[in-house]
Amino acid sequence: MILPPYNTLPENLRTSLSKAAIRMLDIANELLSKVAGEDGVKQGKVPTLISADLLEIITEKKYEYRNLPLNFTYEISQAGYFAFIDIDARVFKRTLSNLINNAVDAQDKKIGKINIHLEVIKDKILNNIAITFGKPVGNGLGFSQIREALYNNGGELSIESELG
Repeated sequence: MILPPYNTLPENLRTSLSKAAIRMLDIANELLSKVAGEDGVKQGKVPTLISADLLEIITEKKYEYRNLPLNFTYEISQAGYFAFIDIDARVFKRTLSNLINNAVDAQDKKIGKINIHLEVIKDKILNNIAITFGKPVGNGLGFSQIREALYNNGGELSIESELG
């Protein structure tokens, strides 16, 4: 509805827009089921090649933020390329999307580098504390959702950051 000339867009843009719209629909449905007090229907955990989903999201984000002075890089360990985990792929992709969006927001439109590193998944997570610092919008739910998804799937989140 918001892109009437959808058929005239390049295939890679149409694909990225479609996948982003599906993730937005998943978020809306999940929020509606929580408000209604229902568990909702979950896709369930299925064996997922994690590196493929990671590369898909990185490709989408590179295109989404193509007008910002950001360099997206990724490193995948040998074991990471072949790591299958039982996970709800929709939740995993949304989690990655939120995490990268937070990293981009932290750059504040300055020249920066977003580096994503994938190793074999371990079963530790950071403390479950929602934090929002210096953001004009948002309420810290992005990291809460990330931690929840990781916790539910035996994952680990580590953050390395330095000024500049």
